[in-house]
Amino acid sequence: MKKPSDYLKYALILCIATAGNYFFNICIIKRYISFGHYKLNIVGHLKPVLILLASSIATELYLTLDSIMLEYFYGSANVAYYTNATKIVRTLYTVVIAVVATFYPRIAYHLQKGENDESNFLVNRAFKIIILLGVPCIIGLAGTAENIVLILFGSEYTPSINVLKMASILILVFSIAYILGHVILISVGKENAILRATIVGAIINAILNYILIPRLQQDGAIVASISAEIVVTAVLLVSSHKYYHLEFNKKYYGSIIIASVAMAVEIVIMTQLLEPVLSNAARFIIVVLISVVFYFGLLLIVKNEIVITSLKVVSKNVKRFCSSLNHGENG
Repeated sequence: MKKPSDYLKYALILCIATAGNYFFNICIIKRYISFGHYKLNIVGHLKPVLILLASSIATELYLTLDSIMLEYFYGSANVAYYTNATKIVRTLYTVVIAVVATFYPRIAYHLQKGENDESNFLVNRAFKIIILLGVPCIIGLAGTAENIVLILFGSEYTPSINVLKMASILILVFSIAYILGHVILISVGKENAILRATIVGAIINAILNYILIPRLQQDGAIVASISAEIVVTAVLLVSSHKYYHLEFNKKYYGSIIIASVAMAVEIVIMTQLLEPVLSNAARFIIVVLISVVFYFGLLLIVKNEIVITSLKVVSKNVKRFCSSLNHGENG
């Protein structure tokens, strides 16, 4: 049984996990990089590092400001309604960008070499993947928000349901901002543009929090956050647009719209059908599993290029794996 005093154990586990991750990374990287004494131009790297540090500090400050102002105006209960919902959104956002983060080294390489066609291809591919994963995450999260909150936090946290529904859009906003800022702008050495966008977002967030929280409580805080993040993304878009050309493929994005609308209808129908007969947890699991199969099944039917390509890659690797097993047995 968990107790309030367990926060110390939680902090210790978090520290060990984080420090352990960095320690093992250092051990592994030694296989590929030889450490020694070189004449390093450390001063030349200080400016971009300090700019990124300032951006990170500004981001943390205005993300924390929501909770501080909620605590000031209403108390810790409203802070819990807000932070628990946003943690779920940030978890899903991390999963989405983990897929496209692998594009960063190649995009940076091609941008720095002036190979615009190659970098533009990868940027477009990254955007396609973000839309492919981000849109169904938004629909799924908004459609199952009530189940998620009741399962994870209990009926005392029902005010979090509305926050979670509204906050779901941040999955897509955060992901687009990540590509524009931490991939494109950092690749071309425009860290100051990220800092500028973050400062603008922090100011807007503070103003909107002051206006909306006294009137709408935690709902006002999430509206302020969404508005600020959209402005940050818009500023990053203006700063980065000359480094890539986004190609709008009607067939590709049309397939996602069709599959997403159909999935939204399916979630509503399945939720209503299963509500009288299943518990929250069982209903949530079934709805999510069916929705995932339904969404990607529709994309296969309409021949979405990313899904088709991914399926071919997976199929090829499975065949290769099975072939290696057969050779092993024969050997």
